Amino acid sequence: LNTVLAAGMPFLHGKPQPALLSEIFSKNLLEQDSWIIPAFGPGLSMFSAFLMKWSLTLLALCLPNPAGVVAPTMIIGGLLARSVGMLVPDCVLDVILPQETGSPGEPSRAEMHGALLARFAVVGAASFCAGVCRAFAMAISVFEVLELSGSVLPLSCASLAAMLVADRIARPYFDTNLMGRGLGGITALTQT
Repeated sequence: LNTVLAAGMPFLHGKPQPALLSEIFSKNLLEQDSWIIPAFGPGLSMFSAFLMKWSLTLLALCLPNPAGVVAPTMIIGGLLARSVGMLVPDCVLDVILPQETGSPGEPSRAEMHGALLARFAVVGAASFCAGVCRAFAMAISVFEVLELSGSVLPLSCASLAAMLVADRIARPYFDTNLMGRGLGGITALTQT
């Protein structure tokens, strides 16, 4: 089902999850147009990829024998965050991004915008996965693997916020899975 539905989505089509994550985290993604659905444009193409990946992952994780939650939730978080980042109006970007001075070696506005969207995707991927799994280790793993020393605070704050909000909504994915099988999990250990 995933293969059939993803065939119509240039962004998702036939890519393994590590390659898809690398593309989501790429600061040069906006410079390419091979992933854009012409009738949708960049923002709607990214959001439709998010909706498809979210729907199929939700379906896959509800099966009796789910396999893998970390990479799919990181992809979903990255797609959602990049979609939100693409909605930021130019007037806000004028405040966030420094103005070009034209100095040689200075990044262009398009490069700075691409880097900002890549940071949105990295923070979104880590926080969404941390919220689903209730594991702060997701933020630490992303920080260590990508070596983003300037992103410790955004990664930490977003991941903690995601975990706090998710705790108000439902049990962690792994506990829910274990309880569905009658095995209890951590929730059963902490209840009196």
